[in-house]
Amino acid sequence: MERQLASVGSVASFDRVACDISDRAQVKRAIDQTTPDIVINAAAYTQVDKAETEPDICHLSNVVGPMNIAIEAAQSNAALIHFSTDYVFDGRQSTPYSETDKPNPQNEYGRSKLAGELAIGEAGASHIILRIGWLYSDDPASFLSRMVDQFKNKQEVSVVDDQRGVPISANLVAEMMQRLLQKCDNNPATFFGTKGGLYHLGCHGEASWFEFAAEILRLMKIGKFQIKTKSLKAIPSDAYPSAVKRPQHSKLNVDKWRGVFELEPMQWQDDLSRIMKNYNPATPD
Repeated sequence: MERQLASVGSVASFDRVACDISDRAQVKRAIDQTTPDIVINAAAYTQVDKAETEPDICHLSNVVGPMNIAIEAAQSNAALIHFSTDYVFDGRQSTPYSETDKPNPQNEYGRSKLAGELAIGEAGASHIILRIGWLYSDDPASFLSRMVDQFKNKQEVSVVDDQRGVPISANLVAEMMQRLLQKCDNNPATFFGTKGGLYHLGCHGEASWFEFAAEILRLMKIGKFQIKTKSLKAIPSDAYPSAVKRPQHSKLNVDKWRGVFELEPMQWQDDLSRIMKNYNPATPD
C-alpha cells in the first residue's frame, strides 16, 4: 500500500517494532513525530482460529490499538482510515449485507473487530471505516498462496463449497485507497467531515471458496504453472474441522461506496487475473 499512496503525498509507515498500537504512548509519539493529515491503520490480529484461544492478544490489536490511534488522531486533528471485516455479521442473510444491517459476530475475531469499530466512533476522530471480506495477497498465509502451493504439490485438493463471499486482493484495496485519497483535494478535514463514516468495500460478483479455488487453478493452467492436482473436490464446511464458526454468506453491499466516492470496483475474477499474471515472478513455472 505504501507504494501506491506515495503518489498522493508523503508517507511514513511503521511496523510493530517501531510502533506497537496497543501502547498509546508509542502511538502518540509516532503521530507527534509525523504530524499526519490522515492516519491509515492497516494493523490487525487476523488469525481467526487462534483468536478463540488468545482473545486478550486479539483484543489488544483489534480494539485497544484502533482506540489509541483514534484518540491520538482526534487530538492532532488527523483523520483516520481503518479496516474492518465481514465477520461482524453472522452470515445468515441471503442478500448482501449493507452498512445498516445489524452486526452479529459469531467468533472472537468478529467480536473484536466490531468492538474496534465502536471504539473508533467513541473516540471522536474524523474517520472512514472500511469493512472488507475475503482479502487475499501473495502472503504465504493467504488463501491464494495456500491454494497455489497445494495445486503444485497435491494430486487431490478439497475446498469448502457452502460458504460464499467476494474475494478482493490487497493490491486492489491499495489502489482504491490511492484513488480515495486523491479525492480529498488536499483538504482531508472537509472530505472526512462530509463523507466520513462506515463503508463496505469489495469486488463485484460472488463465489464460494471452492469456486475461488477453481478460478485460481484455471489461471494457473493458463499461466503454465507447474501443477500436480488432478482432482479439485467440493466439500461442506462440516467436513473441515474447525472450532470457529464462520459466516455462511458474507457478501457485502458496496452501493454506498460507489455512490458517495464514485469509485467502481472490479469483478473479482478480473482482480484475481491481474494478480496471477504477476504472481511469483521469480519462478514462472
